Amino acid sequence: MCHKKNYDEAKKRADRINTDMKLVPVEDLQDAVDYLEELPPKG
Repeated sequence: MCHKKNYDEAKKRADRINTDMKLVPVEDLQDAVDYLEELPPKG
């Protein structure tokens, strides 16, 4: 996760290192928690 202000820079770096990691732009901790709570459980 990255702050929305840093998303473009993070995206460029992720593309440069050829990663399949998903970047999730958030504005605050609550946005991050909300996103994580919506993820399906791993099992």
